[in-house]
Amino acid sequence: MTMTERLAFDRSMRSKDGNGHLIVERTVLSKAAVNPYHGKEIPNYERLGLDPEKIYYLLRDPVELERAAKTFSKKQLLIKHIPVDADEPEMEYTIGTTGSDIAFEGGRLYGDLSVWDGNAIAIIEAKKMEELSAGYAYTADMTSGEFNGEHYDGVMRNIHGNHIALVYRGRIGRDAIISDHQTVDLETEMKLKKGALPVLAAQIKKALGMDADIPENQLRDILSAVKLGMDVSPEELDGAKDEEQKAAEAAKAAQDEEEAKKKATDEEEAEKKAKDEEEAKKQAADNEENKKAMDSALAATKDATIKQMTAMFGALREVEPLVGVIAMDGFTSADDVYAYALKQKGIACDGVNGAGLAHMVRMAKDNANAAKQPKLAMDADAFAEDAHTARFK
Repeated sequence: MTMTERLAFDRSMRSKDGNGHLIVERTVLSKAAVNPYHGKEIPNYERLGLDPEKIYYLLRDPVELERAAKTFSKKQLLIKHIPVDADEPEMEYTIGTTGSDIAFEGGRLYGDLSVWDGNAIAIIEAKKMEELSAGYAYTADMTSGEFNGEHYDGVMRNIHGNHIALVYRGRIGRDAIISDHQTVDLETEMKLKKGALPVLAAQIKKALGMDADIPENQLRDILSAVKLGMDVSPEELDGAKDEEQKAAEAAKAAQDEEEAKKKATDEEEAEKKAKDEEEAKKQAADNEENKKAMDSALAATKDATIKQMTAMFGALREVEPLVGVIAMDGFTSADDVYAYALKQKGIACDGVNGAGLAHMVRMAKDNANAAKQPKLAMDADAFAEDAHTARFK
């Protein structure tokens, strides 16, 4: 599992060494917090009897995170969120490393970084991908509880750092700039809830003239009470009217024509008001559906951007043997990179795209490697001294 923070972009914390490497002296790598995970994201979820599609809140326990601090020392910094080990180091996606200055302070795990790859540095400085995501192993202890007033369903135990990844969007916010990797689906699912609660809390505080913040658990109780009230009809809240009062009102309405007319008018206005309220509710529902659609489209766009940037980064690496290191400026896709490299080598590729371009690049590299192979040498005594062969010497 993973968790995230943003890389510290405080200029006083960043510098470049004589090799052009980006040095970050101190940034947040992880923090103690409660975050949502689908059941299928949790290690051994089947053995634990978890629903793969249900959302569970897990605590990244501060004690466990502090114990694990040194395991994040000297770990690979990757352009892609992928587990690594000695047998599969994924060097193609390695762009740097964490340092050895790892410390746990105030609920946050801090560390230093070095980014080696020029293209990755360009991506960071262009703010196309600027968040960090910590990758680590852990044991899920599904014992529930509360952390800082927030409920959790389980605790991450035995945390052990594996890598740090440069990602487009992390899981737990942006406490620091270049944080836990999260799927776009889960982010979209939780976005409205996480965005709505602070707004509602602020409005309640304003309405009641409160100075202190409202704890999240208390806010949820308030919202539950509001929802209960909205589900109860006025008749249920008011109770049955007094039968004698009803009879008196009916008699008065029958005797007083003007009063009857006024009542009819009031009913008409009430009906109009109810109709207006119904229209307002319908409009609010339509607005909510539109917002969900926009959030879904935005999530898909972000996912496509991540895939595009990763593919283009791989293409830049792929063409290095043909045209050397090239900057990513001016390219919008991996196809652009492949086409540029082929044209630089004088190879026509108009009308070719996708896998075709990648195949042509691989062929060009194979041809270039073949041309470098030494030709077979012939010794001077290759021909025997006889009348038939001596003339060929």
